[in-house]
Amino acid sequence: MKREFEAVQHMLVKGQTQVKLNQTWKKIHQQQGVGIVTSTMLSLSRKEREYLRNWIMRETGIDPYSRDKLPERRIKVAEIGRNEKLARRNVFSSMLRVARYNGGDINTRSGKASIPPSSVLEISSDQLILSDETVVIVENGELIREWHKLFLPSELEHALIIYRGHESEAALLRDLLISSPPKLNIGYYDFDPAGLLMGLSNGHQAVLLPRKLGELSRGKALFDSINQPDKFWDQGEQLRILQKKDASCLQPYIDHVVSHQVALMQEHMMVHQIPLTVYHLAN
Repeated sequence: MKREFEAVQHMLVKGQTQVKLNQTWKKIHQQQGVGIVTSTMLSLSRKEREYLRNWIMRETGIDPYSRDKLPERRIKVAEIGRNEKLARRNVFSSMLRVARYNGGDINTRSGKASIPPSSVLEISSDQLILSDETVVIVENGELIREWHKLFLPSELEHALIIYRGHESEAALLRDLLISSPPKLNIGYYDFDPAGLLMGLSNGHQAVLLPRKLGELSRGKALFDSINQPDKFWDQGEQLRILQKKDASCLQPYIDHVVSHQVALMQEHMMVHQIPLTVYHLAN
């Protein structure tokens, strides 16, 4: 229905009597019984255009002549019309997923929230309080679901774990970190060229990296069983970008990744309890 709203609004505002017969207008023509098809166009009479205007107002509560847009949220749509699913934004698109490592309360503007192991708190970004927090941002959905299995350094025993997400969620988190900066912003990614590049590129003050590099070398049984060198070779472009950046603070790790064609996924580091360290990035 969102497409129908936008199509009818555009037609009315532009004063069109003919519209291109695309899939949206075919659907309107078939379901509402308006218009005459002529080749690739749909011709609409004055009465039919007025009918479509009233139809849109009944469904949405918005006069398409007003040039107003559909509200972002379903609650707002429900206040003005009968079809709450017309909301343009996904119902969960303004939510972040968070957990407190080793349990404990999570500070929100509505009070303190507690969640059990294997659960995450889904909260509107404008309700989450990050001040005085040490946050660990993970970009792997499995890790936020299994946060209680993470093997973090003791200094992070009460860290706030946040799922970075993609697109709208990542943008919300970025804005929140700027408007309400935490005490320490730590990123946790795969240990490979792409992961090191993301660690340097996403505004973190520190990253989580394996503590014992010597144990993650070719010829070591565990490393050989979980490393994925094919993924390392697939990341040639990320490695080239990484080597062009001012990455001197990570040079020992970059050299090790290149020497041993390292591509260790976060899931493997979690399952095999590979010791991690908080590695602070140079300003």
